[in-house]
Amino acid sequence: MTWLLFEGQILFTGLHPTEEIYLTRAHIAEIIGLLGPPPQDLIQKGTRSPEFFDEDGNWKIDDVEIQPRTLEELECCLEGEDKDKFLTFIRGMIIWRPEDRKTAAALLQDPWLNS
Repeated sequence: MTWLLFEGQILFTGLHPTEEIYLTRAHIAEIIGLLGPPPQDLIQKGTRSPEFFDEDGNWKIDDVEIQPRTLEELECCLEGEDKDKFLTFIRGMIIWRPEDRKTAAALLQDPWLNS
């Protein structure tokens, strides 16, 4: 939501590249493209993981390619220190394991929000 409000675009659309409809596999591929592959333990816990990953945790979907991308490439409104602070703020929220993400209280104290 923060990305949408500030950048005017959705960070993860989940749109299939050719069918242009939302598909879970396209959504997961976008997330992997930005965050890298999910931790193996998360894959093992996921009830739908076998649909998307093989036994070794490798992406197994043929019709949706993982496109590596960075927040720096996607962010278009800021420069310099402001951009660095904003991206650090966003990175605190988009982490695979929920317990590794910044808490709401920590985010409220973030330098980007308080600058």
